[in-house]
Amino acid sequence: VSPVQPIGFVLLGCTLLYILPRTRILGALLLTAYLGGAVATMARLGEPFVFPIIFAVLVWGGVFLRDERLRNLLKPR
Repeated sequence: VSPVQPIGFVLLGCTLLYILPRTRILGALLLTAYLGGAVATMARLGEPFVFPIIFAVLVWGGVFLRDERLRNLLKPR
């Protein structure tokens, strides 16, 4: 049995959490963990792993731009 389908469902669940405003930060954390696994797998295989890193930065950039609580938390004092 191929693990691709369950892995795809996990990604879909993380993405749904990221889309919903109340669970946006949890979704971003889970997507970051998912993409970290992709980086580790790609690095182990010797393939270029820049795309998952760039995508994770874009995910957190989106959260930063949409969530005022996170901007206030990271605001210099």
